[in-house]
Amino acid sequence: MLPLFLQGQSDPMVLSLQNILELANAKNITIQKQNLQRQMALDQLDKSKEWWLPNIFIGTRLHHLDGADLNTDGNIFREIDRQSRWYGGELNASWDFGQGLLGSKADKLRAEGIYYENIAQKNETIVSAIEAYYNCLIAKAKINLVDDLILVKINLVDQLRVQEEAELRLKSELLLAQGNLQRLKAQRLTNEQLLITNKLELAQLLRLKNIDKFIIEDLILAPADIVNYTILKDTLDLAEHPAMLQYNFLKSSIQKKSDYFSLKGILLPTAGFQYTTGPFGGEYSDADYTNAWQGYFGWDIPLGQLIYGGDNKRAATELKLIELEEEEMAYKLNSEVSAYKSQLSNLAQQIELMIEAKDLTSESLQLSIERENVGIGSSFEVLQAQEEFLQVSTIWIEAIAQFNVVQYKLFVAQGGNL
Repeated sequence: MLPLFLQGQSDPMVLSLQNILELANAKNITIQKQNLQRQMALDQLDKSKEWWLPNIFIGTRLHHLDGADLNTDGNIFREIDRQSRWYGGELNASWDFGQGLLGSKADKLRAEGIYYENIAQKNETIVSAIEAYYNCLIAKAKINLVDDLILVKINLVDQLRVQEEAELRLKSELLLAQGNLQRLKAQRLTNEQLLITNKLELAQLLRLKNIDKFIIEDLILAPADIVNYTILKDTLDLAEHPAMLQYNFLKSSIQKKSDYFSLKGILLPTAGFQYTTGPFGGEYSDADYTNAWQGYFGWDIPLGQLIYGGDNKRAATELKLIELEEEEMAYKLNSEVSAYKSQLSNLAQQIELMIEAKDLTSESLQLSIERENVGIGSSFEVLQAQEEFLQVSTIWIEAIAQFNVVQYKLFVAQGGNL
């Protein structure tokens, strides 16, 4: 089901961060595939629960023999023409207690493992969508920044043109300002192309067919407060982390399967029962009602498994492989958390410095423009101030966006669920 903000949508929708989270869960192909894999595991669990239920046959059976047959004492009867017909119901049941009890338990544990695996993969996919969204915000903020400078530059060019015509300014200053205006317009087109590229990436993650059908909300970028990155620990507590819980359940599932092939599974018996009822007689003659049943109980001992133990060896190898993947994941998560915290600390300092630098360069640009307007400044001075302001503002925008994205990455790496 689509999120409410998409139902009946005709005008271009405005994407916010909350929309991104909803759309990623509802429409992302990777997440949908993960959900289907989870559902397949649950379906297999339902299948494994069927082991104790019998099959019921309702219908008829015809039998025809033309030729010879063997009597119970070993004599052969020749030239026999025998027909029989049965119709009614039949119940057939067979129970493998080892496969039924241990196998269904293994399937249940596997389904739990896939559930936590899906949570971990879903969170990574959503973080990718969040990062693509912030990349769009960066491109849009750059466009807005350049638009503001273009307006200032247009006014400055107009004033310089009047002053140049009055021979109060050199023509070279006017040409420099005009060239700078054209460069700003070209830079705006570059930022627009960057926005299109980022919107395309976001559209692919969210399965939005046309990037013209959605716009990114106008948002003033500000540092978010999602996680506490100042608390430092030597190792991460992974006991309840979804990415690690999957391995716990998968290992338990493999162990249950291994029990089925071990002596524990062999000691569990097998049993079967068949009951038949219905009229029985000649193919075209009258029939009499009959009931019959048979059953068995015992142990099916696999000598090959006892001698070579191939299934147990394979399960042991699979278990070691899972343990290595678990160790690799633990190392990856601890490394990511440590790196993300360091990045956040660095970015926080960078943002603080850029805020001050942005204020200083903004004031410098304003003063340069005022000096230019009254004729005591130069176009080159304005150009330098503008370039410095543009560079500082760009670094500030990118630092804030990256700061917020890394916080989401840290939140997920520490076991959070989006």
